[in-house]
Amino acid sequence: MSDGSDQRRLSATLAADVVAYTRRMEEDTEGTVAAWKAARADIISPTLAEHSGRLVKLTGDGFLAEFPTVLDAVGCAIVMQEGLGSGPLDFRMGVNLGDIVDDGEDIHGEGVNIAARIEALADTGGICISGGVHDQVRNRIDQRFEDLGEHQVKHVSAPIRVWRWAPGAPPAATGPTPTEAALTVPDKPSIAVLPFDNMSGDPEQEYFADGLTEDIITSLSKIRWFFVISRNSTFAYKDKSPDPRDIGRELGVRYVLEGSLRTAGKRIRLTAQLIDCATGNHLWAERYNREIEDIFELQDELTQTVVGAIEPQLSRAERDRARVQKPNNLDAWSMLQYGRAHLYKRTREDLRQARTFLTEAITHDPELVAAYSDLAEVCFLEARLGFAEDNAACLSEALDLANKAIEIKGEDAAAHYAFGRILSMKRRHGEAEFELKRALELNPSYSQAYLALGMSYTFSGRAKEAVAPLETGMRLSPFDEYMGPFMARLAEAHLFMGDHETAADWGRRATMQANLPWPGYASLVSILGHLGAADELPAAIAELEKRAPKTDLAFIREQLPISDEGDLDLFIEGLRKAGLPAESDQTS
Repeated sequence: MSDGSDQRRLSATLAADVVAYTRRMEEDTEGTVAAWKAARADIISPTLAEHSGRLVKLTGDGFLAEFPTVLDAVGCAIVMQEGLGSGPLDFRMGVNLGDIVDDGEDIHGEGVNIAARIEALADTGGICISGGVHDQVRNRIDQRFEDLGEHQVKHVSAPIRVWRWAPGAPPAATGPTPTEAALTVPDKPSIAVLPFDNMSGDPEQEYFADGLTEDIITSLSKIRWFFVISRNSTFAYKDKSPDPRDIGRELGVRYVLEGSLRTAGKRIRLTAQLIDCATGNHLWAERYNREIEDIFELQDELTQTVVGAIEPQLSRAERDRARVQKPNNLDAWSMLQYGRAHLYKRTREDLRQARTFLTEAITHDPELVAAYSDLAEVCFLEARLGFAEDNAACLSEALDLANKAIEIKGEDAAAHYAFGRILSMKRRHGEAEFELKRALELNPSYSQAYLALGMSYTFSGRAKEAVAPLETGMRLSPFDEYMGPFMARLAEAHLFMGDHETAADWGRRATMQANLPWPGYASLVSILGHLGAADELPAAIAELEKRAPKTDLAFIREQLPISDEGDLDLFIEGLRKAGLPAESDQTS
């Protein structure tokens, strides 16, 4: 019981426990107890002393410690995990900076609670740290942490941003990556459109809110003097309530558009707010009540209002140019949104589902250009990821779909993007460059078109030219859920430029991203093969084999759309040095 002398202070707290301790005790009680005692005596206690840590208490299968600085706490956690990794017990650790109450025997409070909660999110042998800790150590410690986003933890009202360190993670680069750097706000009007909240209480209406958000992003992106953050990055904020000022700093934009959507029967109510990120002040807020059949007029009206509020001198002609094509009926639009929801997931089954919905959208509205473009993208991904039974037939279908989209509407950025991607996959990079540049003329904020252009340059013997579009695409979508392919293309560009160390750095970063397809792992294996990195190759090859349909040299040579023979031979030679088999050695 407290005697009234409790001390409150800011403290760096480390919480740790043994993974699967109960199971280990059931299987070998004496051995587990002995291993736990040895870990404390040989590693934990001396490492705490070396980093000015104080052991507050043991918790049966773990411990709690505090430190005078976050740098001491994080450094101690990493050294301990590296030391404990060779022992029989596995640990998880969490580090937080927050207020604690010290009663002389124990420490309590939210700071301790958060450390314990985020420790549970860590990998076996890994560490999780809170956002506040990461802010203080990211430029002061030679280790790399992966952003896991915000998490709601028990007994803490506000979500906590969490960063993860895993054993064997590569060291931090000497300079910040594009996704880690403090992003400069562009000179021209810049905006992020956050996913509209679905307030209907019906999960089935989620597609409706997402679809409207995406259409508004597309409309704004077509205005050539706007800088509009990609849908893939703004949807990282879905189901969260971030401070607009934080969004401005994280995405490097001046404005945020946010709102909510509620449907009831044939009626729709939409609220929208435009916020200045520098001050957090609302520039305007509006509520719209419409019939659902008027959804397309509503999105036009909202787009024009945003444009007028941000840049009053924009001409009406530019506002008209920003309008998206309207389907002839709402069923086609609904099928389009369902198809896109599956397309973004990019698994074999989701691509199959996307194909079904997009085909249905075309049945409802044969002039819906977006459905043709998206269906062409489905075909591209099926061929690129090795899901197609017949690559040539799949790419031929994709070309027909992209051509149809352009035939319907020649000034559609997505149609030219889809056409360019497919031409690139067929190694027709000169034609691909023309189409992709046309897409960027029509939509200067099209991050994926920059990725595709960078890929086309990389694979056509113009690696040096690839860097600028790839970095521009990353800037337009700093939180892209498919950031890995951007980094993998940079890795390949540096490989072909002869800078193997930089290539390896980008390749390692790519494999730390979620949703990286197998070609990114093939790139890292090739680069490591050239470097002779024997210690890293087994893990990289294992990850490639988990994801690729086949990993023999003949399959990869066929799948890679590299038209420059010297670069293709260089890539394959790296795989050969890494130990990948030729076709005759590989069973499918």
